[in-house]
Amino acid sequence: MNRRATLALAFALAAVGVAGEVRAEDPSAAVIEGLTSTLPGGVISIQADPVLSSGRLVLRVVALNRGGAPAAFSDKDIQLYTAAGQPVALLSLQTLIAEVSKPSGPVGGAPTNYGGPALATGQDGRLDVSGFSGANNAVAGGLTTQTQAQIASSGRKLSKADQAQVDALRAAILQPIQIAPGQAAGGQIVSEKLKFDRKAPRDLKLVVHFNGETHGFAFTAPPAR
Repeated sequence: MNRRATLALAFALAAVGVAGEVRAEDPSAAVIEGLTSTLPGGVISIQADPVLSSGRLVLRVVALNRGGAPAAFSDKDIQLYTAAGQPVALLSLQTLIAEVSKPSGPVGGAPTNYGGPALATGQDGRLDVSGFSGANNAVAGGLTTQTQAQIASSGRKLSKADQAQVDALRAAILQPIQIAPGQAAGGQIVSEKLKFDRKAPRDLKLVVHFNGETHGFAFTAPPAR
């Protein structure tokens, strides 16, 4: 667990009703280095990209199942809020694929930056959200039938560059998975463009539901650049 993070399971997030919360001592840096929340049924680790991508938060999330039965996990189990409790939408894989599949490409014409290394677990059993440990078993999903149909119906043959972006998305973005006891899996989530008032704090709260438990994280959004 990152030394800059403190586990405060007894506290609650009043705005979203979280039973436990990890709050960073240095919130502007710790979420980039990684935060971990541990409860009896599971461990959740998160790590943000060091800067926002076109104003969007890109966050890696890994769940370790400490229970005795398989546990479902998907992007639907994750919610992001501003410090004021306003929800921040998370973009689905289908939405991100659609951006690439449009003739104009991604929003603003800029390439997506959501690929990156696949999430992994180390041989020592620790969650690896940073790629620092040795021989790992990567955890990544494939394209859903809905996404495949969406690409086919777009009527446009993807260029090699666009296809590379689609391949990166399918390998990185969190999709519905079943995690066996003692195993870890996860993926990336991407938020809509973050908007903060000029003088408002850039604090965020992340809520993760897994294996019948609720994990909470409080941190500051990474810089725009």
